[in-house]
Amino acid sequence: MSRAPGAVVLSLIAVVLAVACLDDQLLPGEGEGEGEGEGEGEGEGEGEGEGEGEGEQPCAFSSAGNADKDRVVVVSHATNGGTTVRTLTLSGTTLTDDGTRLDVGTDVRRIEFVPDGSLLLALGEDGLLVSVAVAAVDDLTVIDTLALPAAGYGDLRLADDGRRAWVVGSNVTEDTSGVYLVEVACDGTLTQETTATYGLRLSASMAPLGGGRAVLLGGQAVFDPVDNDDTRLIDLGPPVSEVAAFDLWSDAVGATRIAASPDGTRVAVPNNSMFSTLAGSVRLFSVAGDVVAELDAATGLQTPSEVVFSPDGALLLVSDWEADAVHVFDVSGDTLAPAGQVTGVGLAEHLAMVRRGVTSGLVLAAATNAVGNVQLLQIGAGGVTDLGQLDLGDGIEDIPWTIAVQP
Repeated sequence: MSRAPGAVVLSLIAVVLAVACLDDQLLPGEGEGEGEGEGEGEGEGEGEGEGEGEGEQPCAFSSAGNADKDRVVVVSHATNGGTTVRTLTLSGTTLTDDGTRLDVGTDVRRIEFVPDGSLLLALGEDGLLVSVAVAAVDDLTVIDTLALPAAGYGDLRLADDGRRAWVVGSNVTEDTSGVYLVEVACDGTLTQETTATYGLRLSASMAPLGGGRAVLLGGQAVFDPVDNDDTRLIDLGPPVSEVAAFDLWSDAVGATRIAASPDGTRVAVPNNSMFSTLAGSVRLFSVAGDVVAELDAATGLQTPSEVVFSPDGALLLVSDWEADAVHVFDVSGDTLAPAGQVTGVGLAEHLAMVRRGVTSGLVLAAATNAVGNVQLLQIGAGGVTDLGQLDLGDGIEDIPWTIAVQP
């Protein structure tokens, strides 16, 4: 683990974060800081808030505050090895480019906020995990960095108390591919729990279900040694461990990100693998006990990449970057019933969603048409409405990669 320069500034920030954490400490008699949580608001994850030392009170970033506050939105600019993140302000359904850029030293492929929005974690493709304090839209400070084993990284999930992160890395060997557990201290420092790693070749994405479990997409059937199982039900631990394994795809499967429904009973998986005869499809699975089983499949997409359930679990949005579109499916009947699409979302891949307040169901898509932009899509009773886009600029340095919004 390495630390960012500026010890005095970081010390002050650490004190502020620690005080904020102590404000959220457990009341006497409430246990030892255990809490179930959502890595991305989709019934995702479970974590424990643990004390920082003997006699110290546990803390957590668990208080999200006003559900209708102005929110900070963060996009990464990782094209051609870019290493900056950029902030915007979301006020209601209005997005404004009034923030700042920060160089975090890695090409960021995933960003997640702790529940109160005071800290974000940025994950580089090379496995560099960076914690950043978010004081305001124009006030970001790197707190800590942690280098994970060399692999290709693209997915990151947080417990609902913000104290644990599960990081998914992909490689051809089990010792450098799988799920890594990282502890997040109240001051934003990061520590890998090296004994809690779950190794799995070509791990791609993880969807926490709640109750301390998750579905993990990974394994491969393309080269020796062949692993016919492509989906795992895992216990998030620590340590992270396998509960059951399933062969749900006939050959290969690849996805930018899978998702679990808010109640954790269903998982959606897109497939854009160039090695699969089933590429261009998305499947819906049920999760009951220790069994993951297929409910339905939709075909005819081009490169389905990322999926997200609506806050009530009735709709599923699927980004399709070659089609420049976001597809909408009604999944309320446990089927993938087509419910329209939004076109003109250039190279649509990464999605983020507001899950609280009057704009709950507002989806932000990192997109690139003639220029880099963020497209706003509102999920409502009548389906999904295109609210337009905010242009970010016409340079390579303005192309957005991934995106996140404060809870």
